[in-house]
Amino acid sequence: MNFLFRVDASFQAGSGHVMRCLTLASSLVDRGFEVKFLCRDFPGNLCNFLEAQGFSTFKLNTPREFLNHALANDGDQTAPNYGTSDNKVDKQSSLFIPWQVDAEQTKSLLTTKKLEIDWLIVDNYLIDHRWQEILRPYVRYIMIVDDLANRSHDCDLLLDQNLLANLNTRYNGLVPSDSQLLLGPNYLMLRPEFLAARQKRHFDREPTKIILTFGGVDRNNTTAWVLKALNQLVSHSSLEIMVVLGGGCPHRLEVQALAAQSIHSVTIQQSVTQIAERMAWADLAISAGGFTCYELAYMGVPTMVITIAKHQEKVAQELHHRGMSVYLGAFESLNQNDFIHTTQSLMADPQKQISMSNVGQMYIDGQGTGRVIEKIMNHS
Repeated sequence: MNFLFRVDASFQAGSGHVMRCLTLASSLVDRGFEVKFLCRDFPGNLCNFLEAQGFSTFKLNTPREFLNHALANDGDQTAPNYGTSDNKVDKQSSLFIPWQVDAEQTKSLLTTKKLEIDWLIVDNYLIDHRWQEILRPYVRYIMIVDDLANRSHDCDLLLDQNLLANLNTRYNGLVPSDSQLLLGPNYLMLRPEFLAARQKRHFDREPTKIILTFGGVDRNNTTAWVLKALNQLVSHSSLEIMVVLGGGCPHRLEVQALAAQSIHSVTIQQSVTQIAERMAWADLAISAGGFTCYELAYMGVPTMVITIAKHQEKVAQELHHRGMSVYLGAFESLNQNDFIHTTQSLMADPQKQISMSNVGQMYIDGQGTGRVIEKIMNHS
């Protein structure tokens, strides 16, 4: 079978959508299937990276009349506005590429390249049922990867890996009645490096190794805020702090300066390829919301979460409610004194650390990718 992933990365939106698709794509290749990617040429796209991983990757050119908007907002997919009853995408939101343009470019590529696609897999918050209906005649099946449940889809399968209270009802009325829904962390797709790095954790001492990770871009420079706050933990001056920065992070120089001035031992690692090893090293994590929270949970790392995008908040609240992590709040509402108090309390509470570690590993068993592929095969 032939698979085509329609997914984007950019300096603003980050790399998360591409990376989770890459996990599924790599497993499909391991099973002998043909996989290609189709990505827009936003600044910070990962087309060359995907090519280096062995995947044929097509670029969608951004029309000149939309380029200035796209450069100004960099394909931000964090806060789309889909309007009211007709799910119309607000032309002022996010991508600044009208869905009609994107759909016609995609259709043109399929026909010009004479691509015979069995499964078109779409991971893009700005694409809804209208785009999918245009592409429907040119592929056999359509699969959607989503987190938001805020628009209608014309799809055969829909994957939403998030753990939420309304998990089983949030797509009611948004997909055809015969669509199959793959919902929750049972379908969480982890890269093989995580399966190899997971280990039994011991909590017989106070945490001394902390990992900070706030996505591929960290637009708000949350990393700098946290480093400054941790510098107030003078009673824990023996901390080792590992800062993980994405390749597109624009704040690297400021973070480096803060690391050099810190009372703690701070190392900075950028464009990390084996993040599971770093998570295995850590006693404690401070992370953005989003997929990284699930990776840390699988690795059994007690985690404090700061959300850096609106759509991360409900997931962070649910993980907190279930005891998988501690939700510190949205970045813009953080208070340094509260942060320091919560950090010190967690570091001094081994029973809470043990509980968080055990709960996270209970919910996520690492077999999600195989379950997703099984569902795809059964549907084909």
